[in-house]
Amino acid sequence: MSVRKTTKNSIKNYLANFDSYEQLPSKLDDILIGFCRSEGHPKYNKKLFYLLKNLDEINSATVTNHLQRQATRLSHELPSDAYCALLAVMCAKLIGIVEHHITVGNISLTTSEPDFEFDVYAQAEGF
Repeated sequence: MSVRKTTKNSIKNYLANFDSYEQLPSKLDDILIGFCRSEGHPKYNKKLFYLLKNLDEINSATVTNHLQRQATRLSHELPSDAYCALLAVMCAKLIGIVEHHITVGNISLTTSEPDFEFDVYAQAEGF
């Protein structure tokens, strides 16, 4: 009996902060696009984003279930097992790549950094 390889989705909580793919920071967008191009599937970046945003664990069964529910709800054709398995493998690889970029310091998965803080005291002192 074969054992399914499951990858914990360590970037789900970060991706949940974004409502759409277009809101992603440019560095993370570049990683997604570059990865998809290197895998030979240049248009899969948004598919991977939405899978990683919604799934806690990545394996072919969870990806298949998610895509089948989505296809049924939208009255689309059900995805093939090969397609779901491909997306599961790509998601697992992408998690590893993002974790590597975090480790070496190329990207940071923090969203709590303010762009600008208003300082009332600085304004009162004429700065």
